[in-house]
Amino acid sequence: MLSSLRVLDLTDHRGWACGRILADMGAEVVKVEPLGGDPSRSLGPFFGDVPHPERSLYWFSYNAGKKGITLNLDSPEGAGLLHELSARADILVESFHPGYMDGLGLGYEALSQDNPGLIYTSITPFGLTGPRRDYKATDLTLQALAGIACSIGEPEREPLKMCLDQSFVLGGSHAVIGSLLALHYRSGSGAGQHVDISIFDCLMRLNYRDPVRWDIDKSYAQRQGNVLVRGRVNTRNIWRCKDGYVTWILAGGPTGARENGPLTEWMVSEGAPGAEEMAKVNWMEMDLAHIPQEQVDHWQGIFASFFASRTKEELWQGGLNRRLTLVPVMDIEEAFHYEQPRARGFWHKVEHPHLNATLEYPGHLFLSNTARAEVRGPAPLIGEHNNEVYGSWLGLSRQQIDDLRAQGAV
Repeated sequence: MLSSLRVLDLTDHRGWACGRILADMGAEVVKVEPLGGDPSRSLGPFFGDVPHPERSLYWFSYNAGKKGITLNLDSPEGAGLLHELSARADILVESFHPGYMDGLGLGYEALSQDNPGLIYTSITPFGLTGPRRDYKATDLTLQALAGIACSIGEPEREPLKMCLDQSFVLGGSHAVIGSLLALHYRSGSGAGQHVDISIFDCLMRLNYRDPVRWDIDKSYAQRQGNVLVRGRVNTRNIWRCKDGYVTWILAGGPTGARENGPLTEWMVSEGAPGAEEMAKVNWMEMDLAHIPQEQVDHWQGIFASFFASRTKEELWQGGLNRRLTLVPVMDIEEAFHYEQPRARGFWHKVEHPHLNATLEYPGHLFLSNTARAEVRGPAPLIGEHNNEVYGSWLGLSRQQIDDLRAQGAV
């Protein structure tokens, strides 16, 4: 799909996702690391629980399908090599501190002199402009500042962050969109662009509900935890069962009749406590806007008792048979073994010869009848493709590469 593209990836863990997505779509993505390897290789967890820069599962995940070279940008020879490489690239992605690449003579203005069509994408916490451009940040601080954490958690407890490094994945995804749109523009104009990605801006876009809520009733969204606020009442989202949790929501009107009727009939057929009472409710006419919270809590207590007496599988199959939106809350292992993505070939087996192991990776971004978007190989070892890339991109011989290595350039 993007097999004609050459991409230089100079990001750390804040921008890895961009190169990974482009690699999955077929681009030749070359991960440029400092001598000794990217410091983010120290991030765990590690394969076999053995800390080592060549065993980081974090590194494996976000750098699969890329080629890897080492390059000392601080040396004149190394900087010169990046000039030559970028002159032959379509896209360069970096996540250094604002101004760092300019200070090395490797910023957009410098590199575009040799390659006017270069798409130069910068991923930073707050962007390249504005009063906070020089601030550093973590995933946690970005989620906190963007108001994301404020909306997550129980209302009576402290705010929470989304798990994993969601902000960095989001920033990397936006970098893909910005880079490919700039590439599309180049196809007609011939001109490259400097794409400026602020991870903070990307997170701010997640708050799409709050401005709408303010326009409607001049209030801010509050943390709701395990409830859905429905006017004056709250209804639960997650329910405990014998071996975990399921999700289901009590509703009224046509939705309630479609959901609650078959569910209560099921409960009656199995002699569930309180089921006869629930069967007498006219769910079509029940309007949560006019039902006191105490009554809703009473009904939910009866449903909760029924759910707690059955397993996730029993509830799921029973719900499917009755066309209910009653779904198990899977843990990671259950999601991994779930038949639907496996039937679509979502999980891809990737050989890791240096570990003598085969690992399964999340696969395609999408399916197409003419192209593949999937993981194309393991993450590179430190400097694994030095000879290949410097040879094929720049035409350097093995001896020339060895000389550069002796000089501390690669």
